[in-house]
Amino acid sequence: MEKHHKKADSYHSPFEKGVRGIDIQNHSFTNGPFYKYVMNLIEKLLKLTLKKPLKSMNSRLAAMGFIAFCFLASDVSGQGLSKELITVKLDSWRSATIFTHAIWKDLLFYGGGSGSDGGDPRHEIEIGVFHLVSPDSGYHDQRNPIVRRAQFGLDRPGRGITPLSIFDRGDSLFMYCTSRPNVDLNPSIVVISASVDDPYVWSNYKVVVNKSFSGKENNHGASAIPDPDNPKNLLLYFAALSKGEEYRIMLATVPISEISNPKAYTLLNDYEHAVLERNTGKTNYPFVKYDGNTKEYQLWYSGHSIDNSRTRSSYHSSSKQKNSFQPATKASINPSADAARNDHAYATGPEVNGNYVYYSGRKEGNGDYRSIFCIEMTSLNATKD
Repeated sequence: MEKHHKKADSYHSPFEKGVRGIDIQNHSFTNGPFYKYVMNLIEKLLKLTLKKPLKSMNSRLAAMGFIAFCFLASDVSGQGLSKELITVKLDSWRSATIFTHAIWKDLLFYGGGSGSDGGDPRHEIEIGVFHLVSPDSGYHDQRNPIVRRAQFGLDRPGRGITPLSIFDRGDSLFMYCTSRPNVDLNPSIVVISASVDDPYVWSNYKVVVNKSFSGKENNHGASAIPDPDNPKNLLLYFAALSKGEEYRIMLATVPISEISNPKAYTLLNDYEHAVLERNTGKTNYPFVKYDGNTKEYQLWYSGHSIDNSRTRSSYHSSSKQKNSFQPATKASINPSADAARNDHAYATGPEVNGNYVYYSGRKEGNGDYRSIFCIEMTSLNATKD
């Protein structure tokens, strides 16, 4: 039986406690300096046009209407397109890449890196936190990165850790991540843990899926949910391959009381009996939810775009069986048609939270992941396969 984290008062986000005006992104108005800055900017613009100050309430309401029109107009031109929520920042710990994420409550944990050790920036990743004020806006935590490579001996070329899925056990949080802990730099799935009362301090790094477990050198992408048929167990979906193969989605299980014990994991579906595979193309980055009303498992995953093997799309498939899914016949999220966007080539790693889907984007097929995007479910190409 593994040690539980001590539980005290429930976690509350800083936003719930009344913090306002903190570097809000994506046009969100607040009661703080961001609102004042925008209003002052609009007043200056309108003064140049109208040649008079905005002194009356009616004038201010007109200004608000004007700015609302501007934002709506910008959205109309990109209807059906996702919003860029998080992106790289020059001269920072996330200057080279932004890659994968996991959401718990209003906290979006994401991977970022600078490539400062000389290895692949997509691998030399640490973990930061983005506070969601709304589904498509928020602010970066000033403590970022909250999980550093050096914590787990990963501060070497080509090594790092990036988040994939979070399971809340009530007493502790468990974050499944992709990491490259060894000299061969093959990706493994690891789990780290934190107290539900302090989700900014993570420890207890354990490798739970590697070649000795799955039989495959590359183990990447993971999603954990309670087993509806056995609530004392956790289902762990992950993708794996060996050289010359394509990723397939596999399935393991572990008692919820022993998540941090690598020896407690059991492989249910291996590569030859995969949960999901395609005749041609990858199936990776699984994200699974169980719908108790329909008794269906909802699987979101990524892979080669159907009509273009050089790009990557995200897909959705549903099944009554936890261990068998059919490939989708069309993509739910395709790369954008805009070469200037950071999801022009890849739109991968989908994760559903509420009525939004979040994913990682690449501008170029051979480039780095540079942003995390979000899009409303109602704007997707297809929500059913």
